[in-house]
Amino acid sequence: MILIGGSGSTGSSLLQNILNRHADIFAGPETRLFIYPHLFDNWNKYKKRLNGDTFLTIRSRGWSMRGRADLLQKSFKWEKADLVDILKHTQSINEFSEAFFKPALKAKKAKIWIEKTPQNACSFYTFLNHYPKGKVVQTLRNPYDVMASLLARGFNAYEAAGYFIYHTCAAASNSESDRYFQIHYEDLVQNPASTIEALLSFLELPYDASILYPTDSDMSNPLKLKGWNHSERGKIAKSSVGRFQKLDENARNEIICALNSFKISERHIKRNLFKFSTFKEICTHYNYEYLDIDTKPYQNRLKNYHKQDIWIRTRKLHPTHAFYYPGDLDFG
Repeated sequence: MILIGGSGSTGSSLLQNILNRHADIFAGPETRLFIYPHLFDNWNKYKKRLNGDTFLTIRSRGWSMRGRADLLQKSFKWEKADLVDILKHTQSINEFSEAFFKPALKAKKAKIWIEKTPQNACSFYTFLNHYPKGKVVQTLRNPYDVMASLLARGFNAYEAAGYFIYHTCAAASNSESDRYFQIHYEDLVQNPASTIEALLSFLELPYDASILYPTDSDMSNPLKLKGWNHSERGKIAKSSVGRFQKLDENARNEIICALNSFKISERHIKRNLFKFSTFKEICTHYNYEYLDIDTKPYQNRLKNYHKQDIWIRTRKLHPTHAFYYPGDLDFG
């Protein structure tokens, strides 16, 4: 039982598709089952809200606004009536996940399941406490390239900075656990064999070089979201390394300003036991380059994005509303 999480646009989809080719692993599409830390301790209270049968949703409490899980995808081999039945009768998320992944594991004759959703990062700490044999994998990538990718997907600079910093800090706060592993996108695409071999060793599984290469099915069913340069089911490619440098100077400077100015709010730091809260701390921890610029030309735009995001969350009555908002701006 393995969770993969971290910021989006760090190569987690590529990693998931590589691992799913391993004979001993079932790594299906994102379910969002594990992104709600409060679900783990209050299973019977929230489980009915997962599949959309009630007006109420479970509501995420981190940076991303989510409300349900996606459990009826073909890969998991469940009919709705049967899924509703196991939701009704299971008494914990552990019991449910064991039952939920069983058909897919059986069909593939695999030994372990892996669930990849970037927002899993928010539940790493809770997952490790609830699953004594569980492990977590954080995906990482050069922060500036992450931002360039997120902007290509439609995020504004403020949204992207919050998304990256929040989920990176959430995952990194578990880095001292011996059941935590980190994998860097640059290593994955430039040295895939040694990178995957090290990960499989952590998972206590044999290395199989064939999983580095797409199958005929992968090639005929590409997976490529808006803003991605490649299909995550295709051949491993290096061309997205250094994406930030291909942007114009104004776009690069706005990204730098957003990253340097965003910080996680004190209430979220305390509630979630985060060990990091700013981009500078992330750079120090992972030895990333920290760039600095004059923030004045971009402050008003970022302030407006900040206000808009607070208003959207508050208007939707989301738990991360104005009084429990996850981020702040600090122009120093």
